[in-house]
Amino acid sequence: EFEVAGGPTDRRPATDPSDPMAANGGGARYEVPPLAVPRDADDSAFVASFAVDDVDGMRAFFEQYGFVVVRDVFSAAQCAAAIDDIWAHVARLTKGAARRDDAATWTNAVWSTTGIVSEGMVGGAALFSPTAVAGRQNERLHAAFAAVLGTRELLVNHDRYGCFRPCRHAPSYTTRRNVHLDMNPLDYFESDDNSHQVDVLSRLRYTTAHDFITENNEVGCSAVGELHVQGLVNLADNRHADGGFQLVPAFKHHFEAWVRSRERELRGWFGIR
Repeated sequence: EFEVAGGPTDRRPATDPSDPMAANGGGARYEVPPLAVPRDADDSAFVASFAVDDVDGMRAFFEQYGFVVVRDVFSAAQCAAAIDDIWAHVARLTKGAARRDDAATWTNAVWSTTGIVSEGMVGGAALFSPTAVAGRQNERLHAAFAAVLGTRELLVNHDRYGCFRPCRHAPSYTTRRNVHLDMNPLDYFESDDNSHQVDVLSRLRYTTAHDFITENNEVGCSAVGELHVQGLVNLADNRHADGGFQLVPAFKHHFEAWVRSRERELRGWFGIR
């Protein structure tokens, strides 16, 4: 399944003392109100999802809830090929120490070279392989993005894989919870135009894969009124007990109020005076 979100992708409890944005100097913080999300009619373990050709349904759901799930984007064979590719990257990055068929080899010491382990990302920067690039150009994936964005002319970037180790019997494998914005939210709301974005992007030479991550984090500003979305492709059914990806429903409708009420903490977090 394909999921696309129009805002931050992870939620951390407001009482978590490790959250640098959890306090606002005693001031009132804006809290996003809870919102019940419609469940799948056939299996309530999943949220409601849409066929890739249900453009109106996708757009309406996205506008209300800030995300949408599109089913059957990749075929079973394409999912299997992508999973094989993930394990090929893991084997390469660990020099063969992590073996797909032996969970005992997935230790923290071995897994430490796979990428951003604390967030379950495979690859320190964008990953390129024939399978990954083919998936990026999947026609049904393009159709899902086009439906949400309202145009088939898409400007896209390239990222990496995600892979979470089971942590029920190995708590140290747990990934960290974080408010993952992939942008500077203060710049986003305080800038009058996209001049900073244009300046940064015009200087990229793509001599390293990290330039693709820099590109990903430069989304311009709210004043311009562009719609930017992020998406992920689930290669296997993801149930509540599995952990992994989290998002805040309808966050795009509350984003600015949430940021304004945490301005001091955000300035400290992003090094802005």
